[in-house]
Order: sequence, then structure tokens, then C-alpha cells
Amino acid sequence: MKRISNYMPALFLLIMLAFGCKQKSVKETFIQGIVQNIENGKDGYTAEIVTSKGDTYYATISIPNLKDPKQYRSVAKGDIIKFEGDTIKTAERTIIKVEKLYAPDTE
Repeated sequence: MKRISNYMPALFLLIMLAFGCKQKSVKETFIQGIVQNIENGKDGYTAEIVTSKGDTYYATISIPNLKDPKQYRSVAKGDIIKFEGDTIKTAERTIIKVEKLYAPDTE
């Protein structure tokens, strides 16, 4: 009996983590839209994008997140950009960790 009681705090913690954590939905998405705003960060930038349907996305674009770092480039307000990556929805925003940034003239 003494052995089981030694593991109870760890077991309780594992159960709480398994059932108490709300996991975010992540899915890969392709987006094309117009840059509305840019917030510069340490390793890149976050671009606020509005699609032709009026949906707003926040694209986090950085060299470490891109599958091909050569795709990294700066964008300006008003540019049309195309990209794909993992989508994470929060209460306030839909954020995309960009993994592929397409050249301006490609589909």
C-alpha cells in the first residue's frame, strides 16, 4: 500500500494534464489575400491578411518556420500574398504559422 501512495501525486498530475488541457485545433491551410498591416518581430513578422471573402488571418512569417528559408521575403501593406501553413484558432484571431510562402506571380 505504501508503494502506491508514493505514486499518487504523479498519477494525479498526469490525469489532470490529460483531461484538463484544452487542445487547440491545428490544420494546414492555403490562403491568398491582401496585406492590411505588418507587425515586426524578432525572427520575422506577422502580417494581417484579408481574403476576398473578407476573412482575416494573422500570418506569422519567419525563416525558422519556412520549409525552404529561401522563400522568406518582406511584404508591404497592399501586397497580395499566397501562403500555406498550420492554422490555430484562438478566441480573438486565426493565426497561421506560414511554412510555404509563394512567389508573387505563382499559384
